[in-house]
Amino acid sequence: MPSEIKTCSQFSRKLKGYEEFLQKNAVSYDVIRGLITTNSTVREIALAQIASGVRFDTSDLRAVRRGVADSKLTEFQYQARASKKAMLDAARRRSAETVQEFQCDAVALLEKVAALPTATTRSSTSRQMAEIAQDAARLLPVFETIAGSDHPREGEQRRRHR
Repeated sequence: MPSEIKTCSQFSRKLKGYEEFLQKNAVSYDVIRGLITTNSTVREIALAQIASGVRFDTSDLRAVRRGVADSKLTEFQYQARASKKAMLDAARRRSAETVQEFQCDAVALLEKVAALPTATTRSSTSRQMAEIAQDAARLLPVFETIAGSDHPREGEQRRRHR
């Protein structure tokens, strides 16, 4: 409740004279609240867009904020931010691909383990075990990249993180 009271008191200060305009254009409470909390440059641009008759919601207000913030950046800062975003996007895609590949390889490894005969000749079993060990050794670094290397080894107690 106190946040609504604060919004009302700021409304009378920051949007005084726009009451009918906002009502006539059916501006939502969330947009009004956003207009109140933003700076005057963003508020003026947003009010001009609303006045032009376009549908205006909180995502449009975020876009205006982003545009105003972008206009204050130097070319180098803008390029650095765009480059960082591109690298993060590429890392997310690569991470998803790595996890997918790991899951497929882990399933194949488990199928090999499940296919081991319970009692057969030692030579065929030892060949299969060597192949399984080789596959597991190849998958371990991928697993540690995905899940981290801080996991209990066989026989170790599991650590609790708090």
